[in-house]
Amino acid sequence: MREHEQSGRAGIGDRGRRPNVLLVMTDQHRADALGCMGNRTVQTPNLDRMAHRGVIFDQAYVQCPVCMASRAAIHTGRYPDTLRMRSMGLLPPDEVTLAETLKRAGYRTGMFGKLHFTPQGYTLHDRGADRPVFDAGFFLEDAGILSAATRAAVEDPYKRNYGFDVCVGVEDLLWGHYLDWLAEVSPEHRKYAVAENWGRKTDGVKYNQSPPAIPRFRSHVSDFFDSGIPAELHPSRFIVEKTLEFIRENRGGPFFAHCSFVDPHHPFNAPSPFSRMYPPEEMTVPAELDLEACYPTGLPEGVQKKIDRHIRFPNELWQWALANYYGMISHIDDCLGRLFDGLEAMQLLENTIVVFTADHGEYVGDHRLLYKGSLLFDGLVRVPLFMTRAGTLQGGRRVSAMVQEIDICPTVMSQLGLPIHPGVQGRDLSAVLRGESEQGSERVYCELDELPDKTYMPSQMIRGDRWKLNYFPGARTGMLYDLREDPDESRNRYSDPECHAVRHELMMDLLDHHYRAKDPLPIRLSQA
Repeated sequence: MREHEQSGRAGIGDRGRRPNVLLVMTDQHRADALGCMGNRTVQTPNLDRMAHRGVIFDQAYVQCPVCMASRAAIHTGRYPDTLRMRSMGLLPPDEVTLAETLKRAGYRTGMFGKLHFTPQGYTLHDRGADRPVFDAGFFLEDAGILSAATRAAVEDPYKRNYGFDVCVGVEDLLWGHYLDWLAEVSPEHRKYAVAENWGRKTDGVKYNQSPPAIPRFRSHVSDFFDSGIPAELHPSRFIVEKTLEFIRENRGGPFFAHCSFVDPHHPFNAPSPFSRMYPPEEMTVPAELDLEACYPTGLPEGVQKKIDRHIRFPNELWQWALANYYGMISHIDDCLGRLFDGLEAMQLLENTIVVFTADHGEYVGDHRLLYKGSLLFDGLVRVPLFMTRAGTLQGGRRVSAMVQEIDICPTVMSQLGLPIHPGVQGRDLSAVLRGESEQGSERVYCELDELPDKTYMPSQMIRGDRWKLNYFPGARTGMLYDLREDPDESRNRYSDPECHAVRHELMMDLLDHHYRAKDPLPIRLSQA
């Protein structure tokens, strides 16, 4: 109650005058895969025009290179380690999210697409649900965090469903809402959707079944397809249509709409006609890699296995992957054109803070790797980020300073004149947005915990303007790169005697970071 009273005193006016908030997120989207970020191949005109209306952050970094922990960090402004969610897991329901804070301030809150605060595989395979479950109470006992406090959190109307009033989920495995819609508008396409969606078996069709799926490079990968789903029936289109419905219904405001895409996360299956937009033979072939120069000996088994497998992929696979990856991004951009045009037509764009980012990047050929994992190269940990607010932020500005994804939540709060929750660990970037400061983070950090199947192994990253250290706890080895001399991160200096002093300093900085990043809650109220 106390926090709600503080929000009420923030004084941001009546419902009609308060800015709306639109948070748009893509999944597995590299920072350099946008036109506004300097990519001369991928076509993203709608995102580019929106970015140039606001402030673009050229060096934004995530706190975790996989979906769940990264998304939780964005929505809470807290480090994954603080959240007890270091890779895949469950966001504890007593954490304070952006949606909860805005709901307490009188906002109508809606989530459309991929939230991923709760476990997908468990939801589908252990509990038999084919759509995301946003009620954390569904998982508390099995996750080992059932208590009076967590039970009270899921029963709190402001915290229920992590603060969202309306939830229409579409996640990697959980397509129930989308398939229901597809059955209404084009039932003949259900079989194609099922065959290209992980983990499902519906109407006698299962994933990767050919036909109706048309797999590509099947001897190497299981998730490259010539898609049978047209663009107008794709999940990305469904997510945007549901977001627009919510905005129309709540145009009197204020509203918080979270429009969150599953793409360009694999499977790589851009819908037609975007699957043909970029000829594979015109795509760049990844450079050959000197393995001994790039990687240390003694890497964890799961990490080494990924390297050994992916470097054997043929050049044609890499070209096809990049062409489809760009096609998926251009399709998202096309969908967002509908969303931005809809906001403009409703005369809402001038009074809406728009934030665009991604939860992490994608290798897509960097170091001849695919997808994501424990090798924290910049293509995986650097993401697009821009913010717009008409009449407040100068359009077309670029910020070169390094920032972190945990900075998004406190910055939005500050832009709305709302108090920042004391548990937030990110920085308020409002002065940077206004051009009053160029100060970013001296260091940025990223971490990953292991999974039981060893797909991911423990990894820690600390990065400054020049030097970057990727350390593997337990394996006692790592990777050190001089980004000034080696921006492609191809020459590992971890064991170079000339770099021992730099490595020692970064290790100490990493240790200091873990001390400084401890949970600030509960607040110390007295000395005794």
